[in-house]
Amino acid sequence: MKIPNIIKETSKKLRNNMTESEIILWSFIKWWKLWINFLRQKPMYVYTEYNWQDRFIIPDFYCHEMKIILEIEWSVHNLKEIYLLDKYKKNY
Repeated sequence: MKIPNIIKETSKKLRNNMTESEIILWSFIKWWKLWINFLRQKPMYVYTEYNWQDRFIIPDFYCHEMKIILEIEWSVHNLKEIYLLDKYKKNY
């Protein structure tokens, strides 16, 4: 599925304006040169069955090989809508 331009732009802005916590983790990942490749702010397509919605999410860090999503800043994830989306990210 083609990623909409607005999602691409948002992802780029997030990569260019990382939080302090994200910078620390990214520095650690780069410094250790882990055998796993992580991507920052990678747009991902998600289909949620409970409401049949197609949408894109932008996790802070994503590893395709291990199917791992890392979310660093949790304050925004306390919002009900974001929380429900987060529940379905792990099924991606």
